[in-house]
Parts: sequence; structure tokens; C-alpha cells
Amino acid sequence: MKSSLLFLLLAANSFTCSAQFFQQDFDDGEPDPWIDTLEVRIDSSSSLWQIGLPQKEIFDEAYSLPNAIMTDTISAYPVSDTSIFYVEAPFSEIFGSIGILAFSWVQKLDIDSLDGGTVDFSIDGGETWQNAFDSPYVYNWYGWEFPENVDTLANETIVFTGRDSTWREIWLCYEYYWLNEVADTLHVRFTFFSDTISGESDGWIIDNIRLEPTWVHTVGEGPTNDSYVNLYPNPASDRLNIELKKSDEFHIIEELKIFSETGRLIESFKSIPTKFFVDTSDLPSGVYEVFVRSNLKTEIHKIIITR
Repeated sequence: MKSSLLFLLLAANSFTCSAQFFQQDFDDGEPDPWIDTLEVRIDSSSSLWQIGLPQKEIFDEAYSLPNAIMTDTISAYPVSDTSIFYVEAPFSEIFGSIGILAFSWVQKLDIDSLDGGTVDFSIDGGETWQNAFDSPYVYNWYGWEFPENVDTLANETIVFTGRDSTWREIWLCYEYYWLNEVADTLHVRFTFFSDTISGESDGWIIDNIRLEPTWVHTVGEGPTNDSYVNLYPNPASDRLNIELKKSDEFHIIEELKIFSETGRLIESFKSIPTKFFVDTSDLPSGVYEVFVRSNLKTEIHKIIITR
């Protein structure tokens, strides 16, 4: 009995040590031994992002005392500014290879209209970037007040904006199977920019950035049924969602193709998550065929595009 209990304790301890979490709370002191520190780099051409003690009207205290990263620790943000910081999030050491990989942080906002903050991510070392607000490769993305604190600017960039004096926990989630196939590090870029109109707003404050595996953040999933490939809505108009039936096995879409009724190839994707969407706003009304090949199964479905 004692030897069995000892085995269970050793196994539990081994699991805990293997389950890596990454965090950056911008404070001094040694983190827990099972938490690694995320690397944060402020763009050298930017002077607005600062790490320190918040001393402003709305931003008067960090979420995790004493420090946070924000658009200036004391003054309102200036006009005509663009400031960037990067987070390098290696996930190859995280235990396991199933479930969802969650990149999260807490934030407050005090941003004038026509100004904003974007969150972009890269899976190729920073060669290319995608806006997290409208990327088919994002599994889930939520936590802010909507529509008060998200807007689309004149240049069609989707941004955080407006005022929210409550600490909000923001979750940016990816399907681990897919991400682990295409990269070993997630790069996230936070960009704040202001126009030429002067204001006295605090800007953007961020704290407790964290990377961790999770199995519970599945907000916003589509309808469930027994079909292996689920396409919705059908008929579709501006966006077609593709979602495969959940599996405990390694699971990615190796190839996705959309053909016109005459057999002409319209869209083609390779190595994508099992939850994905395609922009169909430019497709004329009609019947189309969707070819979906995963590492487990291949199916072809008809969809209708309506205008």
C-alpha cells in the first residue's frame, strides 16, 4: 500500500514538473519553479510603452502589484504616435500535445475614438503577421466588452478602443495540434497608435501575460452533429465555417479546397486547424463543392452561396 502511494505521488510530481506554464507579470522576484518567464521586447523605435508603476487617473494600479506595461506610466499618450512591443511565446516545452493553447493577459483601456490598439500574431518568426480579430487560424478570441471596446477604423483595421476601467481577462486561443505542426514559438505583437487630435486619455495597460494549455476555452463553437465535417451556415453569404468532429487522435486539416459548380478551383488551403473559416464575400451566388482532407478522413460537401 505504501509503495503504491509513493508511486502515485511521484507520478503526480512528474506531471507537475512537466507541465510548463509561461508568464510575464512585469514584477521583481523569483517566479514559481514550474513557471517560465515570457520574453517581452519593446520596439527600439518606440518610446511610449513603459514597464513600471502606474501613476495615472484610470491606470492607477497594476493588476499584479507593483508593475505593468502601459502607454507611459505617468502622462497621457501623445498624438501621431505608433508604439509596439513583442512577446515571444515558445510552447514546445509545454506538456502534452492536445487541447487548446491559450495566450492570455489582463488589460484596461482609455483610448480616444480614431485611436486604437491592435493585437497581431506570427507563426513564422515575425516574417508575416495576422490581426487576431479576424483570423481563421484563431480558435477563440474573447474577453472584452463588445461592442464598446472594439471598432473598425477607416483603414479597415480592427482595434481595441474606448474606455474600460475594469480589468478584463483577454483570451487568444489556438488549436494545439495545428500550431505544433507549423511552429514551435508563437510571436504576439501589441501595437498602439494615435491620430493627430490631442486628448488626455491614459491609453492601454496590460499585465499578467500568460501562455498555458487548456481544455475548457471552447467558447463560440458551431452546431454539433454526427457528421465528420460540419459546414455552416449553409446557405452561406460572407463567411463559411468549417469544423471537424472532435477527436482524441492527432487531428489537422491537411488540405481544403473550394470548387465552383463547373469544377474550377476557387480557394485552396493546406495544414490548417480543424476549426477554420473562409471569407466568401466575393463569391457569386451559386452551388460550390468543398473538399476537406484531414489526416483521418476525406469528405466532399456541397454548399450554397447566396446574395
